[in-house]
Amino acid sequence: MHGAFLKRHFSGYQESIDNQLAAELKNEEPTEVADKSCGKKLCYSIGTTALIRVNEERYILFALSKTNHENCKVYSDVELMWRALHRLWQRARIECNGHPLTLPLVGSGLSGLNLPTRDLLNLVILSAITESKALEITQTIRILLRRDRFEDTDLREVKEHWEA
Repeated sequence: MHGAFLKRHFSGYQESIDNQLAAELKNEEPTEVADKSCGKKLCYSIGTTALIRVNEERYILFALSKTNHENCKVYSDVELMWRALHRLWQRARIECNGHPLTLPLVGSGLSGLNLPTRDLLNLVILSAITESKALEITQTIRILLRRDRFEDTDLREVKEHWEA
């Protein structure tokens, strides 16, 4: 998602988003990683959020995975995803102001969760419901699925499950 987001909204120019991230994360306490063989050397805790503006659109980016310092491969698990979503929902409450929130199906790409689409979808829905019961996030939350994920799950079954 990160690379696709950069390519789509910043034409791959890292400096523009880096400036916004630096401003957004100025009060966060990163950990500097000296032994990392590639990529950025600052690590932020799971769930750290940043509001990024692209023209009139606003995006909440959040830390979902950790990185293996030797090979720079990212990984995550259900517990990390749950924590990350919790912090995302907290930030969304502040930023959405009642406007709809659209969230891609996180955890389905390079994050290494290796869960079937239906399980990921149910995890995101359960997280949103749990958070909304504590305090409303926003009236409408949309979860985007890539076309190749439609073959993996029957959305009617998911809908029936959550309506029961």
